[in-house]
Amino acid sequence: MATIRKGRTGDVERLVELWKELIDHHRDFDRGYSNFVPDVEEVQAKFYGKVIRSRRSVMLVAEDDGAIVGFLFGSIASRPPVFKIQKHAFIGDLLVSRKYRRKGIGKMLVDGFESWGKEREAKFMTIAVYPENREGMAFWEEIGFLDNSSIIKRKFF
Repeated sequence: MATIRKGRTGDVERLVELWKELIDHHRDFDRGYSNFVPDVEEVQAKFYGKVIRSRRSVMLVAEDDGAIVGFLFGSIASRPPVFKIQKHAFIGDLLVSRKYRRKGIGKMLVDGFESWGKEREAKFMTIAVYPENREGMAFWEEIGFLDNSSIIKRKFF
């Protein structure tokens, strides 16, 4: 049975391995996921190390029999001061390794993040998902997320 805990600095190497799985999946939807700095793994490891030490972000880890099989990186974001509801919890990355999917681990990670966000007075959660990512969209809708906006981009490089 999987358990959820906060990430530790000793997890970073495995988290980067899982992040590479996530990137491979996202390449199907955005070629920009092939346009990284030469030392991408080192840069991502440093970034995840900072996330683990931060108070405004969190790295949650799913373990099964002592092995890290998934993770969620998220943070608290603020809206402009004209809104009554200021804080929301933003999910930056979520991945459950393929052979561990459909076992409730992703939902466990999201539920853990929701609790973390509520402790910090966030009132809702958001995540950006490619519409072409049918598996991802189905997961998010299944656990109660609604498609309520689109992020579009215009390349200028």
